[in-house]
Amino acid sequence: MRQRLYPVLAFVLLAAFAFAGCGCSKPSATGTPAAGGGATISGEVTLAPEVAAKFKPGMTLFIVARKPEMRPPVAVIRAVPTAFPFKFTLSQANVMMPSVKFEGEVSVDARLDQDGDAISREPGDIAGAAKGNPVKVGASGVEIRLDSAL
Repeated sequence: MRQRLYPVLAFVLLAAFAFAGCGCSKPSATGTPAAGGGATISGEVTLAPEVAAKFKPGMTLFIVARKPEMRPPVAVIRAVPTAFPFKFTLSQANVMMPSVKFEGEVSVDARLDQDGDAISREPGDIAGAAKGNPVKVGASGVEIRLDSAL
């Protein structure tokens, strides 16, 4: 019973945070948090040439950090990029649950989403992962290559 409940709980939490704007009032044009402090992960998201034609203006970019022991995301950036490469900085300001600290190692992934909904995954969305996942909080120069069309 618990094994069936965890995916549902993760879905509900992610949906709640997605509809709440991932802790921000609206998507940003850059991946830099407005406030926060402490340790960060910074880098850039690039778009592979083989999927570049699928990028359309207005697509939403989600950059998601997850701890191995937690299914829900630890931190999320939601942005609407106008060009690539897209520079980002994840920090405590992007953490979705205030009781969680942005520390240790996290897996960092990104997805360009057509409808702006963090939950849906549709044909035409583009995904990628950080080179060298998991990434240690404090890392800079992290490269995420969007190279997989869904």
